[in-house]
Parts: sequence; C-alpha cells; structure tokens
Amino acid sequence: MPNLSARPPNATHEEEDHSHSVLVVDDDPAIRRVIHDALESEGFAVSTSGDPNEAIDVASRIEPELVILDVNLPNMRGERVAKKLAARSKRKVKIVTITADESAAEAARAMRAVAYLRKPFDVNELVRLVHTLLPLDGC
Repeated sequence: MPNLSARPPNATHEEEDHSHSVLVVDDDPAIRRVIHDALESEGFAVSTSGDPNEAIDVASRIEPELVILDVNLPNMRGERVAKKLAARSKRKVKIVTITADESAAEAARAMRAVAYLRKPFDVNELVRLVHTLLPLDGC
C-alpha cells in the first residue's frame, strides 16, 4: 500500500492536460489515493473529495465525465449525491458506484449508475472499467 500521508484528503484537481475528467468521491482517503494514482497514471484527469457537499461543488466546476461514487458517505447518501450531481450538470454524468454493502447492485440501479464494484475491489478491474467507459483513443 502506498504512503498516503503525503497527500491531503481534501479535494484535488490535476492540470487540465488530460483527455477525460473523473471525480472520485469516497470518505476513505486510502481508497481515494489508490484510485487517483491508478487513473492518473493511465492519462485521466482525476479530482477527489471525501465530503459529499464539497464533491458537488467540485463537480459543478470541473464537469466530470465520470464520477466514482461511494454509496455510504457521511452526511449524505450516495443516491442523494448522484441526484444533486445530475441536477447541476450540463451533461449526463456517468456514475460508477463502489460499496461494501451486499446490496451493491440495487444501490447502483437506484442511482442509475452505469456500473458498480464491491469493496474490496481490484484496482486493475476499476481501471479497465474506466477505460471502457471513457476510451482515451480518438478523443
């Protein structure tokens, strides 16, 4: 596991030199860091947030094409976050849910997510999924 203490857990956004933008919303800083590093190394612009309200504000600014959303966030359920993102977005945002709950499929359907992963998940599987949803060639 990488050293996570070097990166603050609050929202970050990398330079706009990548083809596709992804927002990762999870209250676990270790999960945010692992997803951030894996997707950034693949050429995606990745922003992260551990707070649902902050994530909604970040999404309003960056208009991500994909949101990787934890279902069980503090202060606001993932379903409510998804609804707020959809209401504020100028385009349809693809959502991938991640959860440790047994009801991962039902939660994904409730949020109209394009896919879901159960925690713990294989980060390589997530990277393949993101490449499928946001192909980098031909952008």
